[in-house]
Amino acid sequence: MRTGNLWIIKLLIFFSLTVFGIPAYSQALLPHISVYYQNGKNVVSWTSGYKGIKQIGVQRSQDSLVNYSTIGHAADPDKKVNQFIDSHPQPGKNFYRLFVLFTNNSYFFTDAASLSLQPATLKGPSVNTPQVFTPSIFVYTNPDGNVNISLAQATIHRYDIRFFDEEDHFLFAIKDIHKPFLILDKSNFMRAGWYHYELYEDGKIKEKWKFYIADSVDK
Repeated sequence: MRTGNLWIIKLLIFFSLTVFGIPAYSQALLPHISVYYQNGKNVVSWTSGYKGIKQIGVQRSQDSLVNYSTIGHAADPDKKVNQFIDSHPQPGKNFYRLFVLFTNNSYFFTDAASLSLQPATLKGPSVNTPQVFTPSIFVYTNPDGNVNISLAQATIHRYDIRFFDEEDHFLFAIKDIHKPFLILDKSNFMRAGWYHYELYEDGKIKEKWKFYIADSVDK
């Protein structure tokens, strides 16, 4: 009886510390996510029950349905318990969702989660501080410095892409892309720096954005 009572006491102490003594944030199970505020930043967190995740893009909007833009990617997308820190949340209400892409090129968007912030709680950047670059979920550089082109619906739509240098001089084009995932070697680009592109879906412009080649092609 004493051993049983001792275990009950230990469990009660652990429960009390977890619930009342130490602040704990629950990890939502995908496709649900959770978001909380901590030290001037919004933290998006989730738990994944999936395997074979290739990429997770974190998207933010100031409404719940449209106008989402990608603000970053999970560093380790296949990690079970994960989080992403939004260091520059917008004043007012911020909605977040995840774009989850699997190795077989299937994908889904999670449910949205939101958090409201008062402007006084935000730590805004100084006038001379550059704004955080928001990469695309379609065209982006990978850790090796090469360029990923991720088009999950390439078997359904026709995609063409045109590349330009930083001064908008045309470089080359890839037409009628059939594969959902391509990797362009950085040697296709002349030097380190910013490059622009135009992505077309069924002949209509889908996205115009840019990416940065960090390493010299000589490396």
